Amino acid sequence: MTAGEINRELDSLDKQRSKLNDEFIEAGRGSETVNETWKKNDPLALRYKALSNRRSDLQNEIHARMGPGAPSRLPKGRFFGPRKRMEIPMQQNPRRRLSKKCQGIVSRVAASEQRKGVPQKQAVAIGYSKARKAGCRVPPPPRRLLENPGQFWGKYSL
Repeated sequence: MTAGEINRELDSLDKQRSKLNDEFIEAGRGSETVNETWKKNDPLALRYKALSNRRSDLQNEIHARMGPGAPSRLPKGRFFGPRKRMEIPMQQNPRRRLSKKCQGIVSRVAASEQRKGVPQKQAVAIGYSKARKAGCRVPPPPRRLLENPGQFWGKYSL
């Protein structure tokens, strides 16, 4: 798609969304939140979802071609080039593997920790930690959200 085609389709989607908002107001659903709309399956909600998905696809296309910080509309008369290659972070790229040396560190440490009676998941986590300290390029540990912060901090929680 060219920049003009994308801009025209975005303008068309804005007009359609404006009409849809008027229909939501007429139906008595003008104060409905986006989350409430996404949970429903009536014709108005389905049209809203389709418009939102198409707009999101166009914005993703703009972002893929112009990079971060792209405007909501493309400048007229400028070349709208091919997609830029996005660098995938290590933890999102499953094809990137550890070197043999790093695999050895992880497996040796994990095995020795398991012999000490440490559970397997924890032993592997300790192995990755030691490999990181040895200079291996290992993905960072996953961030976990705790349902109850007190379970981590104990008596020191807020």
